[in-house]
Amino acid sequence: MKKILVVFMLLVCGIAAAVYYFYNRIAYQPDWYAGNKTGIQYQLSENAAKLEAKIKKALKKGQKVTLTADQITALVAARIETISGVKVRQIIRAVKTTIDPAGIDVEMIIDVTRLPIKKLPPDAKKILDKGFKQMPSTVLRNLYVQSRLKPLRGK
Repeated sequence: MKKILVVFMLLVCGIAAAVYYFYNRIAYQPDWYAGNKTGIQYQLSENAAKLEAKIKKALKKGQKVTLTADQITALVAARIETISGVKVRQIIRAVKTTIDPAGIDVEMIIDVTRLPIKKLPPDAKKILDKGFKQMPSTVLRNLYVQSRLKPLRGK
């Protein structure tokens, strides 16, 4: 009887540890965002169309183009809005873009509950519906997404 009780307790502790671990992975908030959670923090600081025209003009002249992290973020957000028709400003709560020689790191806190699910393909709708039902709403409003973009280099 004692052995069964010990095995049962180990099983319960293991399940509790796994749930705790996965919840903390999903609910992770980076240090740069954790202290400042009030309101929508993301704004397009530049007119992306004007910026894109300026880049094209400089490239046609053979000039070097230098962009800040905020400018890259504005261009990417504008392109996503153009292609998908989704208003990125409604979804993104905060963005941090870091540029270094190895590539570009883009970190975002997004509000998944504001995604226009009706505009998504049927497969994506099914996945999001399942995800919405299984995750706490606090996680869905502050979901952390990180991507590392590496430059393409010709050889």
